[in-house]
Amino acid sequence: MHNKFNMGWLVVPFTLLCWISLASAQSTKLAVGYSGISADQLVIWVAKDTGIFAKNNIDAQTIYFSGGTLSVTAMISGDTPVIQASGPGIVSAGLAGAEPIYVVGGIVSLDYWLMTQPEIKTAEQLKGGTIAVARFGGAADFVARYALARLGLTPGKDVTIVQTGSTPERMAAMETRRVSGSALVPPSTFAAQKKGFYVLADVAALGLAYQHQGGSPPADICASIPTWCETSSSPISKRYTG
Repeated sequence: MHNKFNMGWLVVPFTLLCWISLASAQSTKLAVGYSGISADQLVIWVAKDTGIFAKNNIDAQTIYFSGGTLSVTAMISGDTPVIQASGPGIVSAGLAGAEPIYVVGGIVSLDYWLMTQPEIKTAEQLKGGTIAVARFGGAADFVARYALARLGLTPGKDVTIVQTGSTPERMAAMETRRVSGSALVPPSTFAAQKKGFYVLADVAALGLAYQHQGGSPPADICASIPTWCETSSSPISKRYTG
């Protein structure tokens, strides 16, 4: 009887330990937004498809947005608490009164090319034309305006900027000749070259220091996802960025 009694007391803490371990190992569901079918967004898919998220007990639900501006809006509203976003959208949201933050900086240089129709090989030939971007205020919009200015052209005066959607939509607009060009990123830049489109400006070579893609939640994420800021040894913030 005495031995059985001792065994009983051993079973209780062992069972409790197993239960705690099981609970701590459960994955946390986390919606993660991205805004492009491009190499810039590859980090999200690598983390998901290779099991990095799962290894860190994060059940990541990836959500696609057709432009950085839309993804920032979803992040600020709390619909998608974490997004892979570029600097312009985050800065614009901050200037508008929101409080987005970067928790991890991924790509810190521009890899865009300003690409045009085959016959447009100079800035002068682009005058009076149209450049496609995803959404006003997004990365492609910023890059297009920056590149045009460096080429001596005034956006909105010399060249019209139009919203057409994400990379596939911009490529389609170029192929159907609805626009004169667009700001594109790899691998679409290589596909565009094969189709005969011209590289009017390699924006990376223009030397702009730039926070491109990185992980960003709102500053009040702790209110919507309390476990993001929990003081345990493995809060979601550490698991997501680690």
